[in-house]
Amino acid sequence: MIDNADVFGTPFETEMNQRLAELRDHSDIHVVLVSIGDLKGGDITALGEQMLEKWGREHPEDRFSVLLVVAPNEREFALTKLIAAGAAPPGETPEDVERMARDAQNMLARLEAMVASAVVPPFQKGDFEGGMRAAVDVIVKEIENSPFTTERQNRSRFI
Repeated sequence: MIDNADVFGTPFETEMNQRLAELRDHSDIHVVLVSIGDLKGGDITALGEQMLEKWGREHPEDRFSVLLVVAPNEREFALTKLIAAGAAPPGETPEDVERMARDAQNMLARLEAMVASAVVPPFQKGDFEGGMRAAVDVIVKEIENSPFTTERQNRSRFI
């Protein structure tokens, strides 16, 4: 979690970092939360896409990344996703990679609406920690019930 807007308390940041690290440890999806102080007239979605593109270049090992960026002063947020392309990892065929990318796109598209429903009510009340916590709850639940968790991948290889 990167709190550039300085709106989240240390206990909250610690909690979110721990939850997202645990999620990363058992899934193929890396989730990053970012707050920004001022959009300076810019578009939050475009800014999120730029940030995630940079993240993808700096972290090529991340196959799937999700960025939730919030601008509390403007009361805006955006969910941006990166589906990394590339060679199939050992043990996976190019068809496996294509299927996983398609599954990730579908899951992440569902997440956009689900996160919006979770985030908006707390944000409208000025409860940014509550909104981010609700968003993370939705994201974690969706990913844990997806084929992207290590446990689910390992089970599916033996079924």
